[in-house]
Amino acid sequence: MLASCLPYGISAFPKSNEISQNSILMVEGYAFSQGIIVELNKKYPIYLQSGNHRVKLSIKETCEGGFSLTQAMLKIEGELIVGKKYDLKVDNLTKDEREMHDFSGISWTVKKDIDTTLPIWNKQPKHAENTFVMYGCGPDVYASFEMEIADDSETLVKTELIDLKTNEKRIYFLQHSGSLLNIGHGMCAGAFNFKNDRKYKARFDIVDASGNTLNKWTDWVQFESPFLS
Repeated sequence: MLASCLPYGISAFPKSNEISQNSILMVEGYAFSQGIIVELNKKYPIYLQSGNHRVKLSIKETCEGGFSLTQAMLKIEGELIVGKKYDLKVDNLTKDEREMHDFSGISWTVKKDIDTTLPIWNKQPKHAENTFVMYGCGPDVYASFEMEIADDSETLVKTELIDLKTNEKRIYFLQHSGSLLNIGHGMCAGAFNFKNDRKYKARFDIVDASGNTLNKWTDWVQFESPFLS
């Protein structure tokens, strides 16, 4: 989990303690920890290990968020043993980096399952509301979208946001649960940032915990900036 108010933190997807045999993984770094994410498999080898069984992880995609978050999508390059518990390992961390980042808490047990079922939209994304709440160190700023996804596993929503004034775009994979997806940032960090007096558009695709994806963007949804000066 991301550590509140500390200038670092690592989280991972799926959140469940079980994964299928063909699962994908995602790791996300906050603030100073972003430097580890962008150097995975360069300076910092990353892999899964259960006992003496090591399985390489390759980097499928790295996405830089708009406000102190960076994520890496990982592909498992090898066969996992059903019933075994695999720990996420990152090598070459300094003593200080190891003290800040406890990867020992990130692990999954492999279930006897190969998931090839595509996720589907039960309800296409629709802009619901904007929120802006000021706190001591900064605001929570979000545009919320109603959506419903049907899938038996956890899902990520691949989200593309474009500033209609500058045409600046950003893509990030947001973890989804419930009927709302929030685009923006909290007081300390977030995937997307907004500016005042701007219009934006967003579109979405779905990826489940085994990498099954529609590989098809929704229609664009336009909305006003939730940021208030």
